[in-house]
Order: sequence, then C-alpha cells, then structure tokens
Amino acid sequence: MRRLLDAPHRLCFAAAGLLLAVASLGWLALLAGPPGIASHWAVAPRHAHGLLMTLGFLPLYMAGFLFTAGPRWLQVPALPARRLLAPVAAMGAGWVVVLAGMPLEATFAAAGMASVAAGWSSLCLRLASLLCASRAADKAHAAAILAACSVGAAAMALAAVALATGHAAALDAAPPLALGGFVLPVFTAASHRMLPFFPRRSGGWLAAAVVVAWCGDAVVGAWRPATPWLADGVALAEAGVAAWLAVTAWRWWRRHGLPSRLVAMLFTGFAWLAVALALGAAAHLPGLPAGTARAALHALAMGHAGSLLIAMVTRITATHGGRSLAADGATLGLFLLLQAAAVARVAASLWPVAGTTLLPLAAALWAAAMTTWSVRCGAWLLQAGVRPLADAGQSLARNAPLPSCTTSSPDRP
Repeated sequence: MRRLLDAPHRLCFAAAGLLLAVASLGWLALLAGPPGIASHWAVAPRHAHGLLMTLGFLPLYMAGFLFTAGPRWLQVPALPARRLLAPVAAMGAGWVVVLAGMPLEATFAAAGMASVAAGWSSLCLRLASLLCASRAADKAHAAAILAACSVGAAAMALAAVALATGHAAALDAAPPLALGGFVLPVFTAASHRMLPFFPRRSGGWLAAAVVVAWCGDAVVGAWRPATPWLADGVALAEAGVAAWLAVTAWRWWRRHGLPSRLVAMLFTGFAWLAVALALGAAAHLPGLPAGTARAALHALAMGHAGSLLIAMVTRITATHGGRSLAADGATLGLFLLLQAAAVARVAASLWPVAGTTLLPLAAALWAAAMTTWSVRCGAWLLQAGVRPLADAGQSLARNAPLPSCTTSSPDRP
C-alpha cells in the first residue's frame, strides 16, 4: 500500500485495473454461462454492463492520468496520492456494493452507486482546486476536462437515482450520457493537448466537432419527437466529421508514417474515432441492420477509448517504472488482441445472424487482453518508481521523435 501511495497514478491505476479485470471476466462469464443465468437479477445485465464499462474503471484511469499530467499542464504542485485515497476508496467500495447488489437488490446497488458518485465528485473538486490555483496561460484543456468530469458525476448520480427508483429509462440514459458527455470529451481534450495527430491550426475545431457531432446524434436518438430532417442533418454532420478525421489521419500518416509501436497504437485509436462516427452516420440510412448504432457505440468505446487507454496508461506506468520501452512485444500483442475484440464486437452488431458466435468471442478476446494487461501493469505499479512526476505530462509519443511535426504546445513531439 505504501508503494501505491507513492504517486497518484499508482493508486488510481491499481484500483482501475482491478475493476477492469472484474468487469471483463464477469461479462464473459455471463455470456458463456447457461442461458437465463441472469434472468432474475435485480438489475438487468445490460444495465450492469453499460454502467461498468462507462462509469467503472474509466474514471479511475482518468483520475490517475489527470492528477499526474494535470499539475504539469497547470504549472501547480502535484497533489500527493494520500489526498486522493479517501475518494478512490469510496469509489472502490461503492463498486463492490454495486456488484453485490445488482443480482440481489437494486436499492443496495443504488447505495453503492451513490458512494461512487460522491467519490468522483470529491476528485472533481480536487481537480477544480488545481485549476483555480493555476496561473498558467493555457488552461483551456484542463477546464474542458473538468466540465466533462462534472457531466460524469451527474451521470453517476442519475444512475444512483435510477437504481433506487427502478426507473428503466433513466438507467438506459446514464451510460450514453457518460460516454458522450464525459468519456469522449475527456479523451478528445487530452488527445488534442498531447498527441500530434490533430492539425495545429484547425485541431481545436476538429476536436469540438467530434464531441458535438456524437452528442448531437445521441440527443436526436433519445428525443422521440425529433423530426426526420433533424436526424438527417445530424447524420450528415457525423459523416462530415468522420471524413475530416479520415483525411487528417491519412495526411498525417502519409507525411510521418508510423515510426514506433506506441505511435502506431495511438494512431489506431485516433482512426477508430472516424470509424465510430461513420457508423453513427450510417445508422440513419434505411436498409442497414438495426444494430448499426450499437456498432458505432462499441467502435468508440472499445476501439477508440480502449486503444488510447492501453497506449496512454502503459506509457505512464512504464515510464515511472523505469522502462524505456513502453510498447514492447507483449504490449503490442495485447493491443492486437484488443483490436480483434473490437472488430468482433462491431461485426456482431452489423451481422446479427452471427451474433451468437461473435459476441462471446468478442467478450473472450476483450477479457483476455484487458485482464492480462491489467495484471501486467499492476506488477509495474508495485515496483519502485525512478522518474519524477514532472515528466508525466510529456507527449505520449515522445519515444518516437517527429522533428517535422512541431507545434506550439510543449506537450507534443
């Protein structure tokens, strides 16, 4: 425990990795188990899955990243990990109660979800205190991330209320709200700040367009009285942003190539964003499978967020563990396993006939990749750190210098 309290990323990543492994193996067990195994659960398995995969491990990984890189962005002293112990413990204990309550009693799960919301809100307040204390010239990225984190807290509170009242519609709304208003903006803002793929001049507009297009589609999908022309307009906007992302990625790849494994992993996550938006636009076309919208959601969650999660967390964990090579052969193998899982899950939505085979396959590949990766990173977290926290805000692609891709941001290559 003393080792985990050496730095914020150690504490948060360890808690997140444990929850990621439990969620992945649990979902695989449900899909591979006998039919109807969860038919009498107090909380429907699809609701449990949606909450765990959006509001479970991801916020804890975000906290580890934000309280490591954030102080450097804001030019303020870093918070010691002990200041984060109480809220992280509240979130961890809350998820234990949620997991225990989902098969047995929904109000029990609601109490656990309330603890999760309280812990995350406390972390948001600590992040806000860093932002208020900062005198840095550029605080836009941190402010955008804090706003998105506040949406995450609202989604957690909504889930707690929905579990307590048995309101199925609100419980259905919590994961999409978390994904579009919380997860995507945090990943997009961090990527725009730290990765070289966004153009120097129009990158901010592209990042904002991604979030607006995805959230606009989610709002139109949830708003039953939405007129057809409004849905068609949102679909055109999504298609346009997807094309913008694809052209941006192609131009960057043509100019710089993929000079290292880590850059290739980050680039893959960036490309999945274009795929997700393209599928979201295609979901509005007549004649396509009804699961196309679900395919877009999993392309974003598994392909985009999952790829960037492995690349970014591995980079930080390896760097602070004294490893000069973050993306070694084992990491690359697990990353490719994740890609296979994402492709299988998207295909299961687009090809319903084969869904009974592809869905368990996707869950098995995901569980194998993410559980193994969590255990591997966990072992690194328990080793002595050799790098100062100030290095954590450096570009995640720094191990592959790109001299021709200079920008005004000190965090980029």
